[in-house]
Amino acid sequence: MSANGTFHQQLIEELRALIRAGTFAPGAQFLTERDIAERFGTSRPTANKALSSLVSQGLLEVRRGAGTF
Repeated sequence: MSANGTFHQQLIEELRALIRAGTFAPGAQFLTERDIAERFGTSRPTANKALSSLVSQGLLEVRRGAGTF
């Protein structure tokens, strides 16, 4: 990740890049908190905060009991 911005902001940008690149088809299940934490070497609370930001921006949708899409 780049040296610009906070780690949290960088993580959000990395996740946005995955979405833009088509790594996850529209409607497909996205990475879990645990997946993000392991993949990017961060804590689950930081992963949750990044996911929440993407949900609030309308890029992801949380489906109770099913995951993030």
